[in-house]
Amino acid sequence: MKKYSHLFLFCAYLFSLLTVAGCGDDCSGCPEDVELSDLMELRVPYQVGQVVRFANATGDTIALNCMERAYSQQESRPMERPYSECCPSYFAENVACLLAGDAGNFIRVFTDYSVYYSITVAGSLKGLNYNIGSFQNKIDSVQINGQTFINVSISDKNNDNEVSVFLGNDGKGIVGYILNGEEWALVE
Repeated sequence: MKKYSHLFLFCAYLFSLLTVAGCGDDCSGCPEDVELSDLMELRVPYQVGQVVRFANATGDTIALNCMERAYSQQESRPMERPYSECCPSYFAENVACLLAGDAGNFIRVFTDYSVYYSITVAGSLKGLNYNIGSFQNKIDSVQINGQTFINVSISDKNNDNEVSVFLGNDGKGIVGYILNGEEWALVE
């Protein structure tokens, strides 16, 4: 019986050695949990109860109240690699804000982390529904409805060029829209 216990221990040791050798250094560099970055906090600055107003050239305004600000954890998996079974899933923190007004106007701004953070702006303003998730074009300054905003990212145009969104990178959030060719600027 003692012979078999030594054989069992030897097999267990060999299995452990092969398992470690199979992953070895390949398991180093596994992704860790990701907290919401300061930049994303600046780009999605809205707090519950905050009222945000946009005005056009004729003085019409759209007023939106921040109804909800919620943080969540998004489970992500390591990139596809031959040794991905060595790396466990990890979690990334996201934030979502809902701004709502009258006449069905609303904006939902939220972050998404897959490999890097992105921001999506979706909603309905003045009867135009949109969902924009690309703010790759950064510009130094832009004039919207006679106001100048600096350090801004502009969305790719959406809905057959009916909606463009301007997102400030300095804590102002959305600084303007172009809806059907009409400019709407943040009222500060």
